[in-house]
Formats: sequence, C-alpha cells, structure tokens
Amino acid sequence: MEYFLGLMGNATIPGKYKQAIPWLLWGIWKQINAKMYAGNGGDSDIVIAQALEEAEEWKRVNSLETVTEVQRVMHPNAPLSSIMHPNAPKCSISHLYLL
Repeated sequence: MEYFLGLMGNATIPGKYKQAIPWLLWGIWKQINAKMYAGNGGDSDIVIAQALEEAEEWKRVNSLETVTEVQRVMHPNAPLSSIMHPNAPKCSISHLYLL
C-alpha cells in the first residue's frame, strides 16, 4: 500500500489518476472482502471507473467548500446566503444553511 500511496508524489502520473489512488485502494479492499466473504467478485474495470468517478466528485465538492470558506473569512459580516454557492443545498430549519 505504501508503494501505491507513494505514486501520488510521482510527477509523471496525471493528476486525475493520482487523486483516484485512495479510492482505487478502497475499491480493491472491498472487492477482496466481497470475494472472500460473499463469494462474488466484481469486474476490475468497474472498480477503476468508480475510483475515478468518486475522486472527481470528491475534488468537485471540496473545491466548492473551499471557495465558500475563503469567502466567509474575507467577508465575515456578510449574510451566509450571500456568499453560498448557488447550488448548495439549503435547510430552512432555524435559517441554517448546509454546506
């Protein structure tokens, strides 16, 4: 596992693949467990595709949160609704917003 995590620092591997390494390792772990305990193994192509998709989703969600946090620090007195991402889910209970 140390080898695979070490690949994240390799400059020759495209970022899209480097960011998927933790998800790929998790997918392999789940496949091994499914094979050992449930007797059904899945397709390795699906594991790779899911790892790439989950890594991209993680990157997208975290970049939205980072932008919102930076805006909140830059404008501490602004209402939260004015600096939230327009597609962020909202909760109307006690006027709280979920990020």
